Amino acid sequence: MKYIVISIVVMALCLVVGFIVVRFAQRKAKAQWPMWLRALLGIACGLVLMVAVGVGYLQQYQHAAPEAVAALEGSEEVIVQETPNGWLFDGPGSQTAFVFYPGAKVEAAAYAPLMNRISALGMDCFLVRMPFRMALFDGGAADELISAYDYDHWMVGGHSMGGMMAANYAAENPDQVEGLALLAAYSTEPISDDMLVVSIYGDRDGVLDREAYEDNFANLPPDVFEVVIEGGNHANFGNYGNQPGDNAAEVSAEVQQKQTTSAIAHVATEIQGGCIACLAK
Repeated sequence: MKYIVISIVVMALCLVVGFIVVRFAQRKAKAQWPMWLRALLGIACGLVLMVAVGVGYLQQYQHAAPEAVAALEGSEEVIVQETPNGWLFDGPGSQTAFVFYPGAKVEAAAYAPLMNRISALGMDCFLVRMPFRMALFDGGAADELISAYDYDHWMVGGHSMGGMMAANYAAENPDQVEGLALLAAYSTEPISDDMLVVSIYGDRDGVLDREAYEDNFANLPPDVFEVVIEGGNHANFGNYGNQPGDNAAEVSAEVQQKQTTSAIAHVATEIQGGCIACLAK
């Protein structure tokens, strides 16, 4: 919602500035332009300003830390392969897959360490690289993966805005998705009571809108598995450093991601009908 409000305000301001520029240009030219021409030129100037502001805004993002980029090399248990829209973390499991949407304006590779941990337990992970690093632009990204790969069970999830878009996908596709993982996120759409959901956030999170989180909690199934990480913050679900507006964490990113992995594995175990680590082989 924050990004939608900001976008509307910016568009309105750009149009106002566009009309001011046209009015100024008309006076400088000492000409009498017809109203339709002034309106057309004002809108054109506003659109140019919108594009310029938008491009500038989207180019400011959180970069993946070196250890996150290194995690794309995989490990003894996990082979990392590139996909058309990201990476597949192929671990010892073969029955269940997890599609992960990154947070807004965060380089997707920042979540590679978390994906490595989850896939090593027996649930393959697809880390999606979003257009302009905004899940808002490709909320249906999971469709392509679910169609292209053969798994018995699918789970979707994401961080912050990525979690919200994953929740929208889960709400609209209950026949394809059995589980949902929300990391410092919430669902604005009702989720099927048959879906297994885990909601995780840190008690030091300074970015998550707690009021919106509480207001939308009723959209989740009654048996939602909620996990609050003591000392955890917003940014430590990934490896991209400090995030504006966030609080300092009292635990490391490694600790927060280990607890996150355990919580997601708990839900994946229920989906698969047994311990994913045990069924991986």
